Amino acid sequence: MSEGLLTSGHSKDQKAVKTYSVLLVDDSYQDRLLMRQTFRHHPTFSIIGELGDGVEAIAYLLGQEKFTDRRTFPFPDLLILDLEMPHKNGFEVLAWLQTCPFKYLVVTIMSGTALPEDRERCLALGAHAFYPKNPTTPGRDAIIHNLKTLLDTRHLDRA
Repeated sequence: MSEGLLTSGHSKDQKAVKTYSVLLVDDSYQDRLLMRQTFRHHPTFSIIGELGDGVEAIAYLLGQEKFTDRRTFPFPDLLILDLEMPHKNGFEVLAWLQTCPFKYLVVTIMSGTALPEDRERCLALGAHAFYPKNPTTPGRDAIIHNLKTLLDTRHLDRA
């Protein structure tokens, strides 16, 4: 399956609802749980997978190893990536993504560090956004709103 947007069914009186697929990559179960709870309140997003390290993220994006079936493991619209993970960290995944043709993949960093140099490095490596982990609920809702705007803009660029 190529990079793509999921759409839900609709009747004559309703427009198709854009649903963006999300791949969460974070070694912290608690952080992934918090993101799941946040996205649960935003039906525009559908979490299609959760992974615990950068090596798994690369295999998933390439459709390799246990991720070869794209019906089971579809390519995401949005990759939410932690920086500090085992095997390959977020910086290494970002550097690898620079070599890939995933033109419409939106990559967002959710990090426990708020160091300006980490943010700048991530953006220089191609991340579309950088957010601190565990903001307040209104902060998480604002992040979701910003991600939707970013994805909507990227989707319009495809047309």
